[in-house]
Amino acid sequence: MTYDELLADNTALRVQMATLMAQLSAIQASNEALAQELARLKRQSFGVKSERLHHDDKQTGLFAQPEPDAPPPEPEAAATPPRKATPHGRRRPDREPDEQLLVPAPTSCTRCGGGDLREISASIATRLEWRRGHFVTILIRRPSCACGQCNNVETAPEPSTFALSRSIVGNGLVARVIVDKFLLCPAAHNKNYAQSTVMRSALRHAAKTVL
Repeated sequence: MTYDELLADNTALRVQMATLMAQLSAIQASNEALAQELARLKRQSFGVKSERLHHDDKQTGLFAQPEPDAPPPEPEAAATPPRKATPHGRRRPDREPDEQLLVPAPTSCTRCGGGDLREISASIATRLEWRRGHFVTILIRRPSCACGQCNNVETAPEPSTFALSRSIVGNGLVARVIVDKFLLCPAAHNKNYAQSTVMRSALRHAAKTVL
């Protein structure tokens, strides 16, 4: 391949990357708007439930009867044995994540500055990472806490260690894709297909998870 052909290919890749980044920005803006709307609905729902419970406590507090002793807990069922590997050495798709990342809960309210926060839910996301020649799934848990003073809902931010925010891929997988696309396969006719072919031995559905 001549220098002019490489330059033209590089220009086309830059245009494609700019288009993808614009699409990603639009998706991020849409997700942010949906997240704000969800937080507003949670605040409304939490505020109504809190007032209702407070009113019920006042009405029944003087006439509350002692609750009967609870029955003894039933014995827990035996743990399900772990799934075995497939004949080709790969785990099944519904396996547990390889790692878990627990983000610390927020300690203060950004609206009123109060510190009376109670966890009401959690945002769960999964990242696909590439480490030492194999895929690793990382489960990320971000707690959402409600302020006891203003009913504001605070959600722990995403970890700042990832290069791409609101994405399903980690830094190692991004680096692997860039290396395969621009260094290992510079003359491939279809680079995305070449990446899928290289990684198919490690992950069955690589074509659906690589960017």
